[in-house]
Amino acid sequence: MPESERPEREREIAAAFDRLTSAVEQVLAEYTSIRERARSLENEYESLRHAIAGSGGEDAPGDLDERLTRMAEENRRLRETLVEARDRAARLRSRLEVVEDEV
Repeated sequence: MPESERPEREREIAAAFDRLTSAVEQVLAEYTSIRERARSLENEYESLRHAIAGSGGEDAPGDLDERLTRMAEENRRLRETLVEARDRAARLRSRLEVVEDEV
């Protein structure tokens, strides 16, 4: 590579590195948020489960059962989102390693 092209290439690599860093930070923030929501839902689920168990289970109001079902579904979706976020983070980390190797 001619010496005159080197500063431009370094700027391109630095810009790509900045974009990847930003994307990784965004994925990590999303992952943290989803994890917190999942933890909150799991706590609420446990509270509701104990409330149902304390009432004998059969006397639980229908809306409580419906709420548990909704929470279980949202928890499933959050877990799927966490898996996707982990995969995206791994791909971004791999791309970042390639950029670092180029520098």
